[in-house]
Amino acid sequence: MPDMLAEPQFLDFVHIGGPRAGSAWLSAVLRGHPDVFVPPAKDRGFFGDRYPARPGFARIGSLEDYRRRFEGAPSNAILGDVSPFHMADPNCAARLGRHFPDLKVVAILRQPLDMLVSLYRHLRRRERRAATFEAEIEARPHLLDLAYYHRLLTPWFDCFPRERIFVGIYEDFFADERRSLPDLLRFLAVNDRFRSPLIGRKVGLSTGAPPSRIGRLRGDVLRLAQSPVMRPVRGALETLCAEPAPLRGVRRRFATDHLAETIDPALRRDLMTRLTPDIRRLEGLLGRDLARWREPAPALAHDNVVWLDLRPRRLPAPTSSLQGTDA
Repeated sequence: MPDMLAEPQFLDFVHIGGPRAGSAWLSAVLRGHPDVFVPPAKDRGFFGDRYPARPGFARIGSLEDYRRRFEGAPSNAILGDVSPFHMADPNCAARLGRHFPDLKVVAILRQPLDMLVSLYRHLRRRERRAATFEAEIEARPHLLDLAYYHRLLTPWFDCFPRERIFVGIYEDFFADERRSLPDLLRFLAVNDRFRSPLIGRKVGLSTGAPPSRIGRLRGDVLRLAQSPVMRPVRGALETLCAEPAPLRGVRRRFATDHLAETIDPALRRDLMTRLTPDIRRLEGLLGRDLARWREPAPALAHDNVVWLDLRPRRLPAPTSSLQGTDA
C-alpha cells in the first residue's frame, strides 16, 4: 500500500465534535487500532479560526506543518484527526473540503444542555468562571451557539456527501460501545473486530469543583492573552499558562457527573424551548428521533471521556487487538 502521508490528500477522516461528547475516549480508542493513526494531541483546530490555539501547544502555521503531525504513521494506516470544536466553525467544513474532498467526517452529539453543563464544569475547573451555570450563561450567552447542532452541521452536509458523514448520538453510542464502535469502524473501512480495553469504561471529569488559585490566575492570564493589545506577547503568556505534563495524565476515573441538579428547572425549560426548533430540524436532517433529548434530565449521567497523557507510552495497550483471523 502506498504511503498515504506522501499523497496530497493525505487525511482520511476527521472527528469534528461536539465538545464533551467522548472525543478523548474516541481518540484513545482509535489510536489503539492497528489500522488507524491519530496524532497524540487533539484539539489543535488547524482548519478552524473561531477558537484560539490552546496554550502550550505549538502553533500549526501551514498545511505542511499540519502534515508533519502524522509523521511516523504506519504506511498501511488511515490518517485521522480529532478536534471537537471543528463543528463550531462555519468556515472549517469548506476549508477541509477544499483540501480533502474525499474526507470522511465523524460527529458525536450529546443532549445539548448536558453538553453545555459538562463544558461549563470542565472550564470552571481550569479557569475562572461564574459560580453557577445560570450565571455563566448570562455572562457568556455565546456558549449557547455550541448547542445548535443543526445549524452547526449544515455546512458539513453542504460540503460533503451524506454517505461520507457519520453522526452518532452520544447517549446511544455510549450505552453499548461494543455495538456502536464496530459501526464507526465499518464507516472508516477498517477492521471492525478490533476490541479496545477502553470499551465500557465510564470516566467522568466534570466534578464542578471551583478552580484553585493557580487555576483562577491561569484563567485571568488566558483571557488577557486574547486581548488584541497583547498580541505581541500572546505566545509567551499561553506557554506560561500551559499545564505541566504530569497533570495531563488520566484523572478521576469512574467519577460521576450529576448534571440534572446543576440547571435550575425553569432555566432548563426556557433553554429547551429555544433549542427545540433546532433539534426538530436536526431530526429531519438525520432521519432520527431525538425525543429523549426533550425529556427531563436523568438523575445521573457520565462523561465518557478520558484525560490522556500526551505521551503515547501512557496509553493502555490492547490485550487482544483483533478477534478472529481477519487482518
